[in-house]
Amino acid sequence: MDDETPRQQRGGFWRRLFGATPEERLPELNEAIAQYPDAPANYVLRGELLLAIGRQDEAHADFEQALELAQEQLANAAWGLAEQAIADRARENLRRLREPNE
Repeated sequence: MDDETPRQQRGGFWRRLFGATPEERLPELNEAIAQYPDAPANYVLRGELLLAIGRQDEAHADFEQALELAQEQLANAAWGLAEQAIADRARENLRRLREPNE
């Protein structure tokens, strides 16, 4: 694995992330956040995983962090399309946590 190109390594990451059980994906997302703590998408993905496995408090914290980061990045972005999409996704998940029966 050490002789893989960065592109091959990223491909392996995504295969491990989406081709695994939630319990197997969580360490991958934790690692992604450790490596890229300013990437709001990582927090949204982990929050959605935590929500799916019933860890609502942790999911809520991740969605809040994602929203904060996305809003900061949106304020400094020329276009901001990706940042806005991530912020919207975080807001929607926070709404789902507040209103679980809708």
